[in-house]
Amino acid sequence: MLLNSKEDKETMALITIDTNIIIQALAGNANAVKSTAGKECFVSFMVVIELLSWKEINAQSTLINSFLSDCVVKDNDTSLQQAVIETRLKYGLKIPDAFIAATALKKYKN
Repeated sequence: MLLNSKEDKETMALITIDTNIIIQALAGNANAVKSTAGKECFVSFMVVIELLSWKEINAQSTLINSFLSDCVVKDNDTSLQQAVIETRLKYGLKIPDAFIAATALKKYKN
């Protein structure tokens, strides 16, 4: 997604998406495509790892990399690590899911 100005970024809806939404959107699922269209997509670095280590990556690597290049990727940091721990303890999530959830929660708190 190309943004022409700072105003475009400020008025655009920001959503946090997980691996499944990206896979579904790339597969052409209308609901997934609609949920990401016209929005700035924010992803955890864990989503990038999950997608790029996916066994089916060879057939879709160009498409996945193109999609990810339009996303804002949140890298790992100490405060995110603490948020992952708290999220995992509170909701009983698996570690990758806790990273994704904590990334969303942390982004919306900032």
